[in-house]
Amino acid sequence: MTRCSKPCTPCAAKARSDLRRRPRPAIDKRQIEEAKAAIQERGAHVSDHYNLLEPMIGEPVFPVARQHEVSMITRVPHSSGLLEGAYSEQTSFRPDDHRSFRVTDDEKRKKWLLDGLKKVERLSFLTQNTGRTLGQAAIKYIWPSHRWPPCCRTSTTNSSLPNLPRCDTPDLTREELARIGELSRSNFGWCDS
Repeated sequence: MTRCSKPCTPCAAKARSDLRRRPRPAIDKRQIEEAKAAIQERGAHVSDHYNLLEPMIGEPVFPVARQHEVSMITRVPHSSGLLEGAYSEQTSFRPDDHRSFRVTDDEKRKKWLLDGLKKVERLSFLTQNTGRTLGQAAIKYIWPSHRWPPCCRTSTTNSSLPNLPRCDTPDLTREELARIGELSRSNFGWCDS
């Protein structure tokens, strides 16, 4: 990929600025092809969404990254907080909160939240008598299931630290991983998103 040697014009700069301000979905299938192309054409290490609730972007990219021996850094392992157990149906997000940019209007934000909470309920088996929080299980899901230790977790408060696995946090069992796979393939059995 080459850079343009021409100086940027004010019109071009404005067009780029407008594009950055335009709301874009946090998860879009175009990201799959973009990540694959970055790996295949440039040998780039990529970073993208991948978690218990949103595996659809990472899943098709992992084999390509393995084939080309590059890393994929997984982002948003707690699905923007859904897998930390801090939300309820009454949760609302401030206009400047990053979750407000995931979806374009209040109705869609509420649907994202409610569908996510339903999915989280279906994952309760990951915490029942296991010695781990759902947040810890979310990170453990990324590590053993795809052998990708790089995981970028944004922590903005000390209250989110218990959601990070400790050395003695139990790994997910094969049975748990299989059940997660079944839930994911069926879109958790009932959710629209």
